[in-house]
Amino acid sequence: MDVNKVKILYTGQTNINMVVPISKNWDFLNRGDTIDAYMEEVLDQVIKEPIDFEIIRFGKVARNGVTSLIYNFNFFNFIDNTYENSYVLPNRFNAYQLYYNKKPFSNSFFKLDFYDSSDKVNQKLYLSIVLSTRLKQSTEIKSYKGKDYTVKKPYFTLDYQGEKEGYFVYFFENFNVVEIDTFYVSAKFFSGLDGTYTQFINTPQDTLLNQTEVDDKYFYIKYKLFYDTKEYNVYTPNVAFDLPAVGATWYEFIS
Repeated sequence: MDVNKVKILYTGQTNINMVVPISKNWDFLNRGDTIDAYMEEVLDQVIKEPIDFEIIRFGKVARNGVTSLIYNFNFFNFIDNTYENSYVLPNRFNAYQLYYNKKPFSNSFFKLDFYDSSDKVNQKLYLSIVLSTRLKQSTEIKSYKGKDYTVKKPYFTLDYQGEKEGYFVYFFENFNVVEIDTFYVSAKFFSGLDGTYTQFINTPQDTLLNQTEVDDKYFYIKYKLFYDTKEYNVYTPNVAFDLPAVGATWYEFIS
């Protein structure tokens, strides 16, 4: 405790008038208590239970015993004005490039971006999954200069067995790290032919009422993580946003 030190000298006088100075400077009052509280806070941060930042993989929830995840990408054929589940289009690749896995095709890939919101202004990107054209895909027969070739088409079937790349979602095991269990996932395609990106939407653009100003909701599907079982479900408007789907069908967005 802080006190004022006053010395009193007896001079033999009967009545003595004393003036006791009292400091009005309160800056140091209870400073010791403040320091003690700060030390307790620092110690609590240093020795408290650590946060678990371990990354684990989430697999897709089985639906009727099926765990596979299907992605079906449809490019727009500007000659026929139709969507086609094919790489071989006038504005894309030819069958020769696909069959011999030429660099313009082998360097191409699809990219899935996982956001915390469908609000493009305020959303935050948390992770991405790349689906390379090198992965196993469904096939079709296409011709080039009078010769038929069996080539890939952009239809991916991913699962625990077989083609695993792009199937699992790798994220924090502990929900409390970022407190997110629902992601809004967009899709785009990078072309190794001309270095451009193509955006996709979850509904054919020619079926929308407003085809020029497309609502943000059409650019995403939803992934929901279940931390207790380490699984996820996919939700798309092709089924219903409240029912799990086997995968997603995407359509090239024409800007």
